[in-house]
Amino acid sequence: MFPTSRAFHSGQLDQGRAPMNFFRNSPTVAPTNDLQADESEEDAGLLWSSPEEGGSDGSEGSSNNLELPPSSLGGSIYTLVIISLVLGAHALASKSKSHSVAWMRLASFVVLDFALFSLKLFLLLSIHRLVEAQSVSAIKELYQTFETTMYGNWTELSPYNLTLGIPGHLRQAAFTELPEIKQKAICQIPLAHFRYSFVILAIWSLTTVQYGSKQINQVHRLVWSTPNISSMSKAVAKRAGAVKEVVGLTTPCKVLIITCVMVPRLMANVFLLGLGCRWLLATADLQELLLNALALEFILLLDVLLYEVLVAEQSKHVVRNTLVQEHDELVNPTWCSTLKGTGVTLLNLGCVYFYMAYFQTVLPGFNWDLRESCSQHDPWALW
Repeated sequence: MFPTSRAFHSGQLDQGRAPMNFFRNSPTVAPTNDLQADESEEDAGLLWSSPEEGGSDGSEGSSNNLELPPSSLGGSIYTLVIISLVLGAHALASKSKSHSVAWMRLASFVVLDFALFSLKLFLLLSIHRLVEAQSVSAIKELYQTFETTMYGNWTELSPYNLTLGIPGHLRQAAFTELPEIKQKAICQIPLAHFRYSFVILAIWSLTTVQYGSKQINQVHRLVWSTPNISSMSKAVAKRAGAVKEVVGLTTPCKVLIITCVMVPRLMANVFLLGLGCRWLLATADLQELLLNALALEFILLLDVLLYEVLVAEQSKHVVRNTLVQEHDELVNPTWCSTLKGTGVTLLNLGCVYFYMAYFQTVLPGFNWDLRESCSQHDPWALW
């Protein structure tokens, strides 16, 4: 619960906030009329936390901590299932007359969630078996053709069962011996255009990481920031109009949300990130490389797209108007908090670079010998 504006202006604020723990206990918060009466006085933005000591103006000993008001989890199939689970459990525990309708809606959304997960799993396995595996096989065959032509008898079989040339024996003139169509195909290998491929993979990786960070933020809000209560009958408090706030969750409900909703999402995203990077590096066509990256983003955001298309507006209204607590405390901007996003971005770029340079398994042991040959055929190969 956050202090109302009336308590804020009078300085009557709670001084005994308990420290945060994984499943913290919190006194039950009943709906009050103060919040509705003072709703016009509160902004939707940040609220300064209470002065710890001194006068009500906070001139002495005031804290620099900020608190965010509760907000929606956002719109997706997964958040719809979570909100339906919480509201259904609350209706059942409080013996509400509408509990049968709530559980019927929850059952339909669980079926939709299972269908979405099955669809994602089907697409991932299909891409892995029917598309990515064939692309890797084709690009390996193409690169081995280049190696045997350019190095002649100076080749060896790598531990990865790939024929590679021995460094120092490259014959640049032999590139013209290949048919022109082969030359163009070889120069379309993504690793021959390191900078271009690096940018595409970096964008894809950043998109996946950003989407995953939203999921982790939802876990933090539901598990850590939401107090632990003894009964789901105390989980929801009514606010002004149709707005409801999740003021607490039981331990079984939190465990159910983590194991059945959050963990499968995160696992699917990690698998999709690895599959996508491998597939993109195996795409021997620079135009298709960009299109494949867009296709991967479509799969990543499938839960949001299906939410917009399949879910009724009434259900979307319920999701928008069901608020969940934000992080316990947000401090004023510091060097650490300001540079956090930059640090994550730099770490992500570094991981993509090392993956392409040392850890990629599309062409293991890659000799980095396409650049000079392809630059004679196409000056843009330098990129």
